[in-house]
Amino acid sequence: MSTMPRSVAFAGVALAALCGASSAQSVTLKFASMAPERNPINQCGPVAIMEAITKRTGGKVKFTRFFAGTALSHPLRQYQQLAKNVTDMSQGVLTYTPGRFPLTSLAALPFLMKDNVAGARAVTRVVQTHLQKEFKDIHLLAIVVPALYQIHSRKEIKTIDDMKGLRLRGAGRVHQMVLK
Repeated sequence: MSTMPRSVAFAGVALAALCGASSAQSVTLKFASMAPERNPINQCGPVAIMEAITKRTGGKVKFTRFFAGTALSHPLRQYQQLAKNVTDMSQGVLTYTPGRFPLTSLAALPFLMKDNVAGARAVTRVVQTHLQKEFKDIHLLAIVVPALYQIHSRKEIKTIDDMKGLRLRGAGRVHQMVLK
């Protein structure tokens, strides 16, 4: 089966866990991700952030990590868990929750951005300044816009006609509509 992996990831921190803590106290925050710990999106994003926070606070801020296959790693529950303070920080895929982020999901349209790093910065700025209502329950750190779409297939694909009859999977409603 062919896949078309796309993820627009969200990350948030519930800062209430830190409020009121004296400088002598330490705190342990819960982080959840549907992906394995060694997944590049975790290694280059949340894992690096958590390690930097722990180092900069002299170990006063630590993280309990829940990666793929653990109780808090379900892909469809990342935002809900964060909004309900089950977790303090999360990395998830916006397009896995159809209808929850209608305006932000536009960033998942194919060929919208040639540079995913610049795209991620632009989308994050737009969301933080104009679309914050979609994320009213959390503090948004960043939106990740992955690189260009890829199709993985056993069959060689050179033209659009070569795609006829292939079963393709898209990561969410926007991708499924594009595939049709």
